[in-house]
Amino acid sequence: MVIINDTGFGYVIVDGEKIEHDIVILPNGKIIKRRKDISAKYRNMYGHTPLSKDELEYYLNSTGQNIEFIVIGTGQYGDLPLTPEAKNFLEELKSRGTNVIIDKTPNIIGKLNELYSKGAKTLSIIHVTC
Repeated sequence: MVIINDTGFGYVIVDGEKIEHDIVILPNGKIIKRRKDISAKYRNMYGHTPLSKDELEYYLNSTGQNIEFIVIGTGQYGDLPLTPEAKNFLEELKSRGTNVIIDKTPNIIGKLNELYSKGAKTLSIIHVTC
């Protein structure tokens, strides 16, 4: 079971390990570095790399499972942009029964720990800076 211990500007502490980059936590508990390169083509439009539909689809396809929850931590100040296509895709997933939670990274920690403790099939994307 994954436990998120803390977060601050530029880091998240997961299972006691300080990680200083954006991460994705797959439903099996595996932690991977966020693949910003997938969304990098949109960087100039947003000032920094947003979360795109392509990136979301990449993570969903790599899980090979039905996801109950998608939780997106949008940074310490909530500044991670989502492309309009990503927002529409998340709305589509909601309409098919997937729970979607999007909030500032510090605000999602408690909810994520609760979901992990219950064994919910959760895909988490955590932005650690702005």
